[in-house]
Amino acid sequence: MSNYNIKHIVDIDKVQLKKGTFLWAFHVDKIPPHVGISIDGFYFSMKASECDFNLDVETVYQVVHRKKIPSFLVSILHTQNLDQLKMIFKQYGNKIKKGESCMTPVIQFLEENEQFLLEELLESLTQSNRIESVMGLHLPKEFEQVPFYTHEDVQSHIAQLKNVKR
Repeated sequence: MSNYNIKHIVDIDKVQLKKGTFLWAFHVDKIPPHVGISIDGFYFSMKASECDFNLDVETVYQVVHRKKIPSFLVSILHTQNLDQLKMIFKQYGNKIKKGESCMTPVIQFLEENEQFLLEELLESLTQSNRIESVMGLHLPKEFEQVPFYTHEDVQSHIAQLKNVKR
């Protein structure tokens, strides 16, 4: 079971998504969840077979809303800019490579030193007082935690997705 409790989840304010840095967590009821990041209205995410690069957050929000994907977004205090995020994602190419995950470029952008899982990243951001708020969409009524998972679960899931996409 996860040790990190997510508290004070509010409804998503779409207007707010156009300004600032947000950590996006999708399928938060599954193992493992998927993670992306946006800054000033532009979304980025590495996936097993492709990379979402510079998408409008409104488009991402509409997909999550239409498909009713249990998700939350974390507003993060951060000083890097959109050009720096683009540069980081470009260096990883167009899909996840061996030993990487969707978290890899996100962690680099957020200037974290560890190869964290989502709950560990949230704990680190909390300890450094970098979380402004958490917004949810289609979350289960009493949602407070991402299900426990391991690095092995992540790598196994990525391998599974790569095999399906062939």
